[in-house]
Amino acid sequence: MSPVVLAQLYANLSQAEGRIRRPYPDSRGYMTLGVGHRIDGGAIPISDKAIDAILEGDVAETVRRCERRIMVWQHLDEIRQATLVEFAFNGALFTSPRALAAIDSGDYELAANALLTGSWCEQVGEQRAQRLAQQLRTGEWAR
Repeated sequence: MSPVVLAQLYANLSQAEGRIRRPYPDSRGYMTLGVGHRIDGGAIPISDKAIDAILEGDVAETVRRCERRIMVWQHLDEIRQATLVEFAFNGALFTSPRALAAIDSGDYELAANALLTGSWCEQVGEQRAQRLAQQLRTGEWAR
């Protein structure tokens, strides 16, 4: 199909189905997302391209949250920024005022220790938690 026809098709589907950013039950009770994409056993599995687009959007939104909440964000090296985004992505960062204060004061050891004390560590696993803590402490990718 030509780009013009595809654009019209996308517009028609978006108008008819709606564009919903959160999972919702459709008219038949199936969990759906986006423009009528069934997520509970639908016939069309989500594509890698769609997964990448969702991930990119989620990361961009998490970066915006970090920019707003971490006073020293612009002064952090990129590896620490990426590490903090990963902490925030899974809910650890913004639930720890102690860690946020330590980051803003440049005490990465205290921030890492504060982040390791929460239930988040059990959720993501010890290996991932320790990797992120090490990256925050050093500003280098963990090996």
